[in-house]
Amino acid sequence: VAIAPFVTARPFEMFRNDLGYMRQNVKVVGRCAGLTYSDLGATHQSLDDVAILRTIPGVTIINPGDPVDIVKAVHAAVEHVGPVYIKVGSPPMPVLMDEGYPFRIGKGVVMENGSDVTLIGTGTVLSKAAGAAKILKDKGIHARLINLHTIKPLDKELILKAAQETGKIVTVEEGYVAGG
Repeated sequence: VAIAPFVTARPFEMFRNDLGYMRQNVKVVGRCAGLTYSDLGATHQSLDDVAILRTIPGVTIINPGDPVDIVKAVHAAVEHVGPVYIKVGSPPMPVLMDEGYPFRIGKGVVMENGSDVTLIGTGTVLSKAAGAAKILKDKGIHARLINLHTIKPLDKELILKAAQETGKIVTVEEGYVAGG
């Protein structure tokens, strides 16, 4: 466990070669991820961690969206055989998920059903997506809200179903468009 860029960007070659290519059963936690360490500047921000780690075959990437997700992500990572990166932000996160929901690596969770638009949130900004869904609901727009806690493997089936059924998807994430 260390600040996210210090376990992803700086040691990328070791992460790729020693963990990913060798399929080691190692779990890495990047804390203070995204912009949550912003007061220390760009060297401490991790907007590219997901982008660079997605390129490594066999690495699972989990980006939990609330405290319940974090606990479930750790348990799932322990049970998973192979390298896992868990991205965790710094500020206190509101509880959004019910403790009884089934956390499965590679499977997003529909938090609210809706037919007008789909909002997909991941990580520390899931709460922003949930807030946007509430604002839209107050305006008569029924948003489907998805917690996409696993970035790799991506729940393509859920995303394609949402796109087909709502026709519009907005993602809320901390990272570059090319790497999210």
